[in-house]
Amino acid sequence: MARKTKKPAVQTASSENALAFIQALQKEFPGTRRTLIEKQRLRDFLGKFGNDELRSVARRVMIDIMKRPARTIASDGYAPPQSPPPSPSREGGGSAAKTGKTKAKPTRRPKAKPATGAAKPAAARARRKTAKS
Repeated sequence: MARKTKKPAVQTASSENALAFIQALQKEFPGTRRTLIEKQRLRDFLGKFGNDELRSVARRVMIDIMKRPARTIASDGYAPPQSPPPSPSREGGGSAAKTGKTKAKPTRRPKAKPATGAAKPAAARARRKTAKS
């Protein structure tokens, strides 16, 4: 079995280059309804750029989207996580662990499997009706 060769890594575009590309794209194609002519113009516009350049811009956009926001040193940079309020107990006796009682699980009956070749209920009713008349 032949080994797969990896594609050479594409350099990631800088944030400024990616922003300039996106702004040029938005300027050229404002948020209008896409017709077949508009789609062809978009293909022609993207055709001006090389495959590696488009991949590098796409990579930068994904990195910028997935990046965490910068944390500030100020104390109000991030609020501490708040714990949910305690839920009131149903019986007033506390949780099952405190009272020593365990919660009963409902029993489940297995579903009845129809026998192979058995008549369906609607067909059985129809046969009974015809037999009576």
